[in-house]
Amino acid sequence: MAADFDVAQVPEPTRMLFDYPQARIRFRADVFWTTIAMPTDTLELWLETYQFGRDFQRRGIVEVIVL
Repeated sequence: MAADFDVAQVPEPTRMLFDYPQARIRFRADVFWTTIAMPTDTLELWLETYQFGRDFQRRGIVEVIVL
């Protein structure tokens, strides 16, 4: 998301996507998001960590780019 992204400005029905527990319950998906301001090394660590499930098997990561 943009560096100045504010979850409070997201319409209510969509806001649950930005709340990890709600997204997990509603969509049975792990939704992690960040702003572009996240340092590259931290983002790389996230990607390395979250691309593996509890069974240590690789799983997909989806990047959504809104134009």
